[in-house]
Amino acid sequence: MRLLKKLLLIVCISIAAGSCAPTGPLTPNEAYSRLKRGVESRDGGTVADILSKESLGKIGRVSSMFAAMPPEQRESLARHYGVSEGGLARLQPADYMDIVLSRDDDRNFLRQAFSSPLLSIDRVGNSAYIRFQSGISLLLVREGPYWKLDITGY
Repeated sequence: MRLLKKLLLIVCISIAAGSCAPTGPLTPNEAYSRLKRGVESRDGGTVADILSKESLGKIGRVSSMFAAMPPEQRESLARHYGVSEGGLARLQPADYMDIVLSRDDDRNFLRQAFSSPLLSIDRVGNSAYIRFQSGISLLLVREGPYWKLDITGY
């Protein structure tokens, strides 16, 4: 019985510790590393996980716009982006970022940025700028304890 109680206590502590683990990048450098990993592997889910609330709102508005389109127009747009018409009508942030990351390099601000060496990561209050030698800068914003990518300007 004592062994069972100890085992149950260990399981409860493990669950509690796991639920308190950070889910977002706690520093601009960590956000940069996660973003770089997501962009280089073209993993829209990884990039979507560190998007700011405003960026997620922008994606929601785009998704609503796609859902409101006549089916023929949405189907044409879906063919252009290489996705299903139904997927475009129910676009989620990871799907949106998959589309962004699949675009040609010359029209893809994220892949262009990460194809250039990092110049600096400059923190200014609750914002941080990831600057690349190519001249491209990406904006990170602090939301609570986490640093998130703001794509509202793109």
